[in-house]
Amino acid sequence: VRIPLAAAYASADRFSHSLYGVIGAVLVALFLFQWFVGRRLVVGPLRKIHDKVVQIVHNESRLGEQVGSFETREFNEVAAAFNSLSTNLKHSRDTLESQVAQRTEELHHTNRLLEEDIRERQEVEDALRAFSEFNASVINSLHDALIVIDAQDYRILSVNEVFLREENCQTEQDVL
Repeated sequence: VRIPLAAAYASADRFSHSLYGVIGAVLVALFLFQWFVGRRLVVGPLRKIHDKVVQIVHNESRLGEQVGSFETREFNEVAAAFNSLSTNLKHSRDTLESQVAQRTEELHHTNRLLEEDIRERQEVEDALRAFSEFNASVINSLHDALIVIDAQDYRILSVNEVFLREENCQTEQDVL
């Protein structure tokens, strides 16, 4: 007994070929749909942000410009962060000159105060030096031996030339 399978195989071949065609068409349609959606929801927003960055980089006067809204929450968050960054950078750039001027004025003021303090200290130092020289000349003009002692710890602070001669010392440092 022979069963004619050629007709059954031919029918199965036709069915599998048409099924391949349908599956291939569905895959092509899915690929095109994915490509279109990817371009619209991912590549398009990224290109829009990229283009705005390039515009700002090439022309600083565009700093502070904003990118619009997008269809997805994630890209709207990125756009909000970009817009905030652009606005803050513009504000920082716009106020930089005044900040530098303010800080420069503060430094000039501090410098004037320091110069005044240095001048006052120099005057006090000069007065102390003159007073010290005056005391030394008064002490050395005496005809009697004189020794100056610190009342707190009884250290010898100074001696006159008469004292040095009487004690056979060369310099005041020999006594101190």
